[in-house]
Amino acid sequence: MQPGWYPDPLGSTAERYWDGSWGDDIRTSQRRLPEEALSNGNGRGHGGLRLRSLRPYLPLLGRADREMRVREREEEVRQRIAELERQAFYRTPAGRARVAFERGQSLFQYELDVGRMEPIVIPGLHYQPPLETTDPVDVLNSVVAEGWKLSNSEFHFLEMRGGMVGCYIFKRSPKRRQPMNNPWQVLNGAGGGDPSP
Repeated sequence: MQPGWYPDPLGSTAERYWDGSWGDDIRTSQRRLPEEALSNGNGRGHGGLRLRSLRPYLPLLGRADREMRVREREEEVRQRIAELERQAFYRTPAGRARVAFERGQSLFQYELDVGRMEPIVIPGLHYQPPLETTDPVDVLNSVVAEGWKLSNSEFHFLEMRGGMVGCYIFKRSPKRRQPMNNPWQVLNGAGGGDPSP
């Protein structure tokens, strides 16, 4: 065997110097991946890297790198949550009213199960927090603030729906439009933003 650095015969992940006998000098800066780490698990060559096999041979991340990765993951999760909240808002009466106004529609209609309302998030004025409510009046006001005037409302008892349903028709009214926030941005600490879908 030629003098040089070889995998440590004592079993560590370092390399030990051989010059006719094993010396006391070891180094860790030039690690080599073992053959089994590169195999595809069936003993037939280098079909692909297996992360589980590589993990012991990867250098440990420094504290700053770990913290950066944690921050990146937290930001990804925050963005996913914000996107889900954005989609949920545009299914609410205020969100649908905002889209209808932006599209230039003249009329807007929605139905509300008055007797058994689920909590609905409505936007606040620009830079004010949104509100989660089950009050039909709050919901009506959130639609008006998006640029609509209540034109007609009727209430029907629908046995299939299990109670009273309010049917509301609004006419477009730009003078009533207020600068409302984007609830998903306020809830996630990004400010009010531009009130558009």
